[in-house]
Amino acid sequence: MELLAIIRRIDTDGDASVVFSEWSEFIAPLLPVPRVAFEPPPRLPSPAYRASSPIRTASPSRGRSAGPRAAYQSPARVAMPPPRATISPSRLSPSRKPILRIHEEDDMIHALKEQCNLEAELESGKINLANKSDFNLFDAFNIFDINRNGFITVHELLHGLASIGVHTTYDECELFITRYDKNGDRRISSPEFSEAFLAFDPYCGSMVSRRPSNYVPRPIRPDDCFLPNTAYEF
Repeated sequence: MELLAIIRRIDTDGDASVVFSEWSEFIAPLLPVPRVAFEPPPRLPSPAYRASSPIRTASPSRGRSAGPRAAYQSPARVAMPPPRATISPSRLSPSRKPILRIHEEDDMIHALKEQCNLEAELESGKINLANKSDFNLFDAFNIFDINRNGFITVHELLHGLASIGVHTTYDECELFITRYDKNGDRRISSPEFSEAFLAFDPYCGSMVSRRPSNYVPRPIRPDDCFLPNTAYEF
């Protein structure tokens, strides 16, 4: 469920897949916004030889008359705007969506790394299962397809796993259905089930897909169609 939540958070367009642009937007650290350099407004040219300043006048207490110095009185000072505050880096991604904090990014990276390790372990298990000469997809699918309608529901998957000694939760079975369900009908068809158990190795995949059924009349357990070692590996 945590991995599904991660994918839903990264997947911005809602197509249940993460493309490179969504990944890079979510993972790449946001560069800080550069400081805005303050540029003062241009100074106004001083008026030439004003007779007197409209603001400053000669002080009468000094007893001096407004002589030639009055012609060089400085004009009124231009009010300077206050300097702008430094723009702090925004915690928003280019799509204006919130990004993860540093510790949340670390947790996500560790979760994705663990997921990659689990996928490698799963691929190794598929290859080992393909090397079992008695394993075939037809009998494996019939373990869970109880009513023989060509589909496996969450309840059928949960019941089938319990019948071969694998006790799991409803949420875990629902995750399996969600991962391999391509058409969104909340059921696993025979081709979708085959994709779940075929290895990426083309030789092993073709070897398993071409094997016929091992029909066993009236088995004690649904997985009695396989040898004990194959059933344990399955």
